[in-house]
Order: sequence, then structure tokens, then C-alpha cells
Amino acid sequence: MAVVKRSVSVDQGVWSEVERLALDVPGGVSGVVTASLRELLARRDGMLAMQEWQRVNGELTVEELAAADGLLDAVGVPDLRPLA
Repeated sequence: MAVVKRSVSVDQGVWSEVERLALDVPGGVSGVVTASLRELLARRDGMLAMQEWQRVNGELTVEELAAADGLLDAVGVPDLRPLA
């Protein structure tokens, strides 16, 4: 697997948590950052897919959204609102 090295600025509090988490993650800090970015990209792709589905099929109702939330809760998916 090819890798790239980049320099980024990170909030000190966030970085401290990343360093702590990295002690238990394969690949250390790079593993944490890679996994986090993959999850962020997957969430973005999922949101884009839902927007496209709703564009074609119509918006989900409040009841449908509540049912989906219940199913996700039942299988342990955390309630993550879109990131700012």
C-alpha cells in the first residue's frame, strides 16, 4: 500500500486524545488517523447516497427516520449527527 506523508494542524486536545488512543491501535497515530478518515469518508458517501435516494424517491418521513434510528440503535450503531 502506498502512503503519503502530510503535515496538518490539529487542536491540542484532540491530538492528546489521538496519542492516547494510538497506544492501543495497530499502526499507532497513523492507524488512528487513517481509520478516522476512512470512517469520515464512508459517512460522507452514505449521506450522499441517501440524498440521491431521496431525490429520486422522495424525502423520508419522520416515522421512517425514527424506524431507521431504532434499527441502528438495536445493532449498536452510534448516533452520529453530521459533522460541522
